[in-house]
Amino acid sequence: MPWLRLDDKFPRHPKVARLSDRAYRLHVDALCYCAEFSTDGYVESGVELALRGRLAGVSRIRKRPLYELVDGGLWAPVNGGYLIHDFLDYNPSAAEIKAKRDGDAERQRRHRGGHVTRD
Repeated sequence: MPWLRLDDKFPRHPKVARLSDRAYRLHVDALCYCAEFSTDGYVESGVELALRGRLAGVSRIRKRPLYELVDGGLWAPVNGGYLIHDFLDYNPSAAEIKAKRDGDAERQRRHRGGHVTRD
C-alpha cells in the first residue's frame, strides 16, 4: 500500500498557505496520485486535467488553480505535464518502493522456507 509523506507544517508553509482552496485541493490530490502510482512527483497533462475537472464540478475546467501552483513554485511545467517541487525530498522514489517490495517478498519467501503459497 502506498503512502504519502507530508510534513506536519505543510499547510502552514508560505507557498501552500497562500493557495486558494481549489489550488490546495488540486495540489493534495496530485500528491496523493503521485504516491499511489509511484510517479516520482510527475503529473501528466491528462491526469492534471482530470483532477482539475473533478474540482470544477462542472464541465468547464478552470485553469486558475494550476496557474497558482506553477506561479507559486509548487509545480514546474515539464514535457507532457508537471513536476511537483520537492516530492522526492519527502517521499520514496518508484525505484526505492520497488526495491523495498522486492526485498520484502524475498524475506517472506526465505521465512517460508522457499515455499510459495497460493491463495
